[in-house]
Amino acid sequence: MDIDVSEHLRGWRERFEQRPYAQGRRYDDYEAAYRYGTLAYIQSDRPREWSEVENELHGGWAQGRGDSRMEWQDAEPAVRDAWERLYDPARFG
Repeated sequence: MDIDVSEHLRGWRERFEQRPYAQGRRYDDYEAAYRYGTLAYIQSDRPREWSEVENELHGGWAQGRGDSRMEWQDAEPAVRDAWERLYDPARFG
C-alpha cells in the first residue's frame, strides 16, 4: 500500500477540529493517535474493519503512542478515524 504518512497527517491537521472529539484540544494532542492508526493500517496484512482490529490496537497503544500522554479512551476516536479514513476514504470526503 502506497500511502504518504506525512501527507495523511497533514490532512488530519487541516480537518481535525471538525471532529466531535477534538473540541477544546489541539492537533498536537492527537497527532500520535492519527499516526498510530495510519501506521497500523499500512502495516496490516489486509484491509479489515475497525471492529476486527479495535482490541488489537487498544492493546498496542501503550507502546505505539510514543511520547503521547493520552490514554486509550481519549486517543481511540482519532486512531479509529485514521484507520477508517484509509479503509473507506469516501466517508471522509
